[in-house]
Amino acid sequence: MTRFEPTEISARVERVVAGAGASPWLVGYDANGIQELITASGRPISMRGASEVILAFDKRVRDEELTIFAGGGRGVLLARSEGEADAKAKELVARYRVTTCGGIMAACAVPLERGRDAQARSIRWLRHRLGIEKDAAPPPTGVLPDSKASECAYCRNYRGTRDRKRDDEIEKVCPRCDAMLEHGRRAGDDDEQPSRSREMSLSIEKVADRGRIAVIAADGNNLGALFDSLHNLVELAAVSEVVATTFQNAQERALECVPADKRVPLMSGGDDICAFLPPGAVLSYVEALVEVIESSASEYCHRIAPLISPATATRLDNLGVGIGAVVANVYYPAWRLVEYARVLEHNAKAPCYEHGWRSGFDFAVVTTEDSMTGDVAHIRSADDIRPLRPRSPDWETVFRNARALARIPSAQLAVLAADHAIRNPEAAGNARPRKTDERQTMSDAEFANVLRYQVARSPAWQDWYKTCGVEWRVPDNVFKHRPTRGLLDLTRLLAHHEART
Repeated sequence: MTRFEPTEISARVERVVAGAGASPWLVGYDANGIQELITASGRPISMRGASEVILAFDKRVRDEELTIFAGGGRGVLLARSEGEADAKAKELVARYRVTTCGGIMAACAVPLERGRDAQARSIRWLRHRLGIEKDAAPPPTGVLPDSKASECAYCRNYRGTRDRKRDDEIEKVCPRCDAMLEHGRRAGDDDEQPSRSREMSLSIEKVADRGRIAVIAADGNNLGALFDSLHNLVELAAVSEVVATTFQNAQERALECVPADKRVPLMSGGDDICAFLPPGAVLSYVEALVEVIESSASEYCHRIAPLISPATATRLDNLGVGIGAVVANVYYPAWRLVEYARVLEHNAKAPCYEHGWRSGFDFAVVTTEDSMTGDVAHIRSADDIRPLRPRSPDWETVFRNARALARIPSAQLAVLAADHAIRNPEAAGNARPRKTDERQTMSDAEFANVLRYQVARSPAWQDWYKTCGVEWRVPDNVFKHRPTRGLLDLTRLLAHHEART
């Protein structure tokens, strides 16, 4: 596990500020669309190459004389004058564009005012300017294809102009995918960690279990408020280091539940996490990730307490994470799965902001690509169990209910799942029920009678209602409290999990 020494951080920042002279400027940078860049080709070795490019970019910045912090495609440096600051901002943007073959980075500079409160104003001003620059940044550059035949064989975004041999066939790829593939190969050859090399030499198909793959995306909660609370550059460096170290340690620990030949983690640093896993590893991974992030944040908060204000310490001590997971057919494009995992991650964050959850988890078991919509709330019923709150009594309760549901014969659950598809067509990928299906014309009252009859004859169904604290003998309860689609999906996740264990 990566560790750091708080006193060294403080001393380093003091040296940097002293070296910046009498009129220092703050320079900030933040890359746009990192995950889109990493997953563009859909090939693990290219993903590894893109990840390594970003890590190498940050390392080069981190090694510069006046760097405060760099990691995850973002960082803060000092410059000795306005002219030097503007030149550094432009140089960072240009260097990132070249090293990533067209990637976009926002960078800007503001004067660093002296004094504790003045430094806080400068830090907030820089964050505000960076947000504006990111919104105004142009799209990635590259030659677009003029026909489907001219598309890059990997990313399909740009024109394929370079030959690549794969499975004894020549494919045309764009310069970016070609470069990322080369970076991935070189990283694998030079890697001193065999398990890491094996991870990135895999194909997504080999990570999958019976044709199904899981993609997990995670991102820290309330980091905007945390960084807006900072008072000086020592706090900025210390908190940034804590966040980066916490998430790196959490990713490493969470991956321990998966063999090296059954995982493809994407390495971009910072608080941004993404991984391809077999579906059976999702629950173990999520539980470990949340546990390490929450416990490590609290531990590191106490270690750097002398360097930060009480208000900042309180926010850092409550650091949590939003996690999205999608389980789908392995042949969906990797970028599409990551994109939907990010949508679910965003939905998992909503109750963290609205209800004060420390961490949140949302997931979906995809049967059709049409169901991967950005409007998650629209396709779900009001009583859906998702998102879930890890490490809470509700988390234990919903898993208890899902295990009880899993004991009901699968044929009976299939009937219930079909009912969900008919009554919520958006959730089934807008698929319309066949006219030959008699349930298409079944009213709620008729379906309720069928379900009551089924429950009355099935001890497993009766046990499920009892587990949920519902009296199944009350007629209205059977239909009103029937399993939601979210609980059915959780049962499927549990089935994957238990098949592994």
